[in-house]
Amino acid sequence: MKFKYQTLIWGSTYPLWSDLLKTDAELKMAVEDCIRKVGETFPEADFVDVVNEPLFGHDAPFFRRALGGMYDLYGIVWDWVIWSFEQARKAFPNSKLLINDFNILKK
Repeated sequence: MKFKYQTLIWGSTYPLWSDLLKTDAELKMAVEDCIRKVGETFPEADFVDVVNEPLFGHDAPFFRRALGGMYDLYGIVWDWVIWSFEQARKAFPNSKLLINDFNILKK
């Protein structure tokens, strides 16, 4: 069995083309399209790292406001993360969706 793994959104690491987009609507549509295309390219991914290092102390993506901001969709600080997971579930209906951060589980 092959281990298949994809990462979608990662703090300060992002595609250079996103710098060319000017509005939040353009950014959101481009990220949604990118997630969909990754899902089409890797439909059998076992695991998908939807958002990498979103916790405080890491650089959040500059476009998080476009994805729902911190309080715009659901009124909680993780709105952009929730939106990202919603899009990932559409693109990867059978994959295990992950959030990846250092020391996320404390003993």
